[in-house]
Amino acid sequence: MPLSEHEQRLLDQIEQALYAEDPKWANTVRISDPRSHYKRRLIKASIGFALGVVLLMVGVVINLIPLGVGGFVVMLAACLWGLSSWKRMNGFGDAAPASGASVPGKPARRGNRGSFMERMEERWRRRHDER
Repeated sequence: MPLSEHEQRLLDQIEQALYAEDPKWANTVRISDPRSHYKRRLIKASIGFALGVVLLMVGVVINLIPLGVGGFVVMLAACLWGLSSWKRMNGFGDAAPASGASVPGKPARRGNRGSFMERMEERWRRRHDER
């Protein structure tokens, strides 16, 4: 549903006020491609992984097992965080595209079809409607 002319003017005024109040935030928000956000997260995850490797090695060298385990946990968390960012950045994650249009070259995705029982009930209803 499109906004009315009055609502659009109010929204523009609020947007201009926010931009005037905090230009740094405005610059961050103006980035239209969400992949840049995921790229930053991927870089941070890489740094976290490297920190985990260092902690693991230091724990092994000075024979401090909890430090080594902590390093491994940091590495694992960084890998999971980076992998989720990478998947979303490349369109494999749970985040749906902002527009309803499909990506050129890729087939359109089906909507959430529900559980097995819901699909069976829908088939049953269709069968009875056809008679």
